[in-house]
Amino acid sequence: MKIGSSWSVYRMKVSLSTGALAKKKQGYLLIELMITLAMIALCSFLVAQLQAHMAQQYYEAEQYLKAVNCANKVFEERLLGTQEQDGHTIKTIVQSVEGLAYMHVAVTVSWETGRGLSKNITIHGGVLNENESM
Repeated sequence: MKIGSSWSVYRMKVSLSTGALAKKKQGYLLIELMITLAMIALCSFLVAQLQAHMAQQYYEAEQYLKAVNCANKVFEERLLGTQEQDGHTIKTIVQSVEGLAYMHVAVTVSWETGRGLSKNITIHGGVLNENESM
């Protein structure tokens, strides 16, 4: 009786290991692999887009910093008129205020972006007019 029962248990194991259920557990389905590859491709694309956007923002911030530095230099050196510097066009406008020994100065810096757009900043300030006395 022992021999017969162990043989039937052995036969059950054999039938389960060769059945359709055991073959399904051996690996991933093709559709699962395709979905995984699509998700990896989508995530890679999104990361690349984010990196490109960050590089563009860095470039624009760098251009604004250069423009502010150019305007500050022109303002400190009291250069008048229009100048070209590092791809930036700098215009200085000076207006005197009547009755005061004060002059209003506006320095406008403009430049072209990589997309063909024109950007500009204007810094306003004032200086004492040395020609007028109080």
